[in-house]
Amino acid sequence: MMHFDFDREKGVASALYVCKRLIEAKHQPSLHKIFKIFYFADQKHIARYGRPIVGDSYIAMKYGPVPTNLYSIFQSVRGDGDCFPSDTYKEFFEVKGHNVSPLAAPDLDELSESEVECLDSSIEENKAKGFGELTRLSHDLAYENAGQNCDISLRDIAKAAGASQATIAYMHDLSEGRGIMKDACEAR
Repeated sequence: MMHFDFDREKGVASALYVCKRLIEAKHQPSLHKIFKIFYFADQKHIARYGRPIVGDSYIAMKYGPVPTNLYSIFQSVRGDGDCFPSDTYKEFFEVKGHNVSPLAAPDLDELSESEVECLDSSIEENKAKGFGELTRLSHDLAYENAGQNCDISLRDIAKAAGASQATIAYMHDLSEGRGIMKDACEAR
């Protein structure tokens, strides 16, 4: 499976950005909404630019794809996760139940124009959608191919997003030439 390394600083900046934009649009940032906005933004960025925004991997959970590292950060802040020290991220977020409150401004220097463009597009398209609709829309080909509680293939995310064969080949070349992605699919 293709894999990018998770960029924590960019992940925090992106999550703060999404929360801020949702609040500005008078929508509550919930874990579910944030995760689906990230998923659809990553689909767009992969299809257009051949890489995800923050390098997070996704798990096919009951209500759709969940970015694993971002979820672990929110769990640690909420006090029910142990992947990251909770104090590391408590200055950025407050998590009560399923709702997230940003406690800092996003560091926009962490995000490229293309990343902001894809986040903005996903926010605009999904901010007013409800839980059920976001769940249904995110249960796409990539989600279905993964199986419940399993990793979602970046290659399948690219295909579900309509990425060209050239883009998928580019992603594969990155894994071969620069060592920032791994492709375990061929090892299966």
